[in-house]
Amino acid sequence: MQTSQASVPRTTAPLLRRLGVVAGATGAAVITWFLIEALGHDIVGPAFGDSPPMDVRLAPVTVSAVLAGLAATAALAAFERFSSRPRRSWRVLAGLVFLVSLGGPLGGTGVEAYDRLALLLLHAVVATGLIVWLPGGDK
Repeated sequence: MQTSQASVPRTTAPLLRRLGVVAGATGAAVITWFLIEALGHDIVGPAFGDSPPMDVRLAPVTVSAVLAGLAATAALAAFERFSSRPRRSWRVLAGLVFLVSLGGPLGGTGVEAYDRLALLLLHAVVATGLIVWLPGGDK
């Protein structure tokens, strides 16, 4: 008796793996948010300009992680199409984007050091997941 294995087309498999990485990085951010909140401190984002400091809720954390992951996936696909060293180029860009993103938690006013640390941790969790796992193995 012969068994057939359903397989994912070769062109779809990398995209599905990458979407799994985006989901994993988002899940890690959600878990991190819950752990920080479980310590009894509501995360507050710094104020910029005339706006007051704002509570950092789960929905914006989740949406931000998903959007960052999708943008990273699109950028990686573009590098793979147009660059001779796509993974290296993408990791350099991703690292620079991560460093720039730290301006949010480190800037502004009206928050405690704990809030800044919590925001830095959220940024680092998502960035680490994406930078390490999104490109896959070296080619």
